[in-house]
Amino acid sequence: MVLSIPEFLTKGMQWADSYRGELSLDERFNLLSVYNLPEEGIGSLHISTRMDEFPLSFLSPSITRYAPFFLQPYYHEATNLIGNITFQSETGKGSVMPFDGSLAIDLALREMKVGKVELDAGFIFQGYVAQDVLDVEALTIATSGYRMVYSGKTDLHDWLPSGQLDLFRSIDGQLLGSINFFDEPPKRYRFMITTPFERSLSIEGIVSSSPQNLLIGDAQLGIFDTVYPFSFLLQTSTLQLSIKQENAFSLSTNLAPPPIMADITSDGLTLPNRGFFANAEISGETQVAFNNSRNWNVSSDLLTIAGVAFQGHTYSLQTALAITQDSISLPEILLTDEQGTELKSKLSYTGSEFLTLAKQSFLAPFDASFTLEAKNERKNCHLADGRRGAY
Repeated sequence: MVLSIPEFLTKGMQWADSYRGELSLDERFNLLSVYNLPEEGIGSLHISTRMDEFPLSFLSPSITRYAPFFLQPYYHEATNLIGNITFQSETGKGSVMPFDGSLAIDLALREMKVGKVELDAGFIFQGYVAQDVLDVEALTIATSGYRMVYSGKTDLHDWLPSGQLDLFRSIDGQLLGSINFFDEPPKRYRFMITTPFERSLSIEGIVSSSPQNLLIGDAQLGIFDTVYPFSFLLQTSTLQLSIKQENAFSLSTNLAPPPIMADITSDGLTLPNRGFFANAEISGETQVAFNNSRNWNVSSDLLTIAGVAFQGHTYSLQTALAITQDSISLPEILLTDEQGTELKSKLSYTGSEFLTLAKQSFLAPFDASFTLEAKNERKNCHLADGRRGAY
């Protein structure tokens, strides 16, 4: 989209102790403001804004200069806003916000850019400001597939949240996860993350801010009666996140924009006490790239899992790893028991995407094979389209 220089139309009128202002921008942005300031009594401020395919590119100089760096890749020339913003208030006693009143926002962000994908998003806000406290009755952000809902309060002096944030799947309303916030003024808040899919899984911690646009925190991850304490640091201007779990685990990633890239290093990290790898220790370096649920990959040149107990023996496992949304490759798996006996194997899968496979009860087309070599013997297992092939 190529925009010509927009035409501004501004009007200002004053009646005694009242002021009225209007701003119109190329019929795509209209703002009306009425300000009453009597010599005695309570004043009032009313602001209403209407946007109709208002291009964010018009605000590009301001976004580039003032907005956090990670927001800039999410819009382009075609990105535009449709909707209304209304603020009705009276003179209050706040020092940050001198007016108390209700704020309503109903916006649609169209043709937003997320990596190579364009999508639309909706934003609805209902809240009230009183004595520098913002009471959020409902804040909803919805995109194709997901809906995020927040309700709670925040003090405008420190902007520490207090409330609950829920993430839902749009197609069936399934709750995916929740975050509860608890403010601890002046510059800290606690949080707890839970999911209905695994009741034993939770993340609890405390976050504090610093003048360098940093959020610093300490937390613990709990799953299957195993607790992992860790520390983290988030650069809010770029959404760069780093996590460290003592000397056993570290993660460095960017949370936006897609692709999300992550480097993970493990050094003797003890796995949870559940399943085939219960209490085993994992070491190695792993790289993750995520564009969306249908375009991602996980790779490692060498992963080592030690202390795997199976049928009275203890094994260590070494393998390279390559996983995408529709394939798995473990080209050379080396199993070594406590006597030093080695078993070589390999595993591969190609075919339908894992999301499709799960939805169709593993009846979608795929091809998988497993090979095990021991004492000059070779055993093969082949699966095709969900059926066992041959040994």
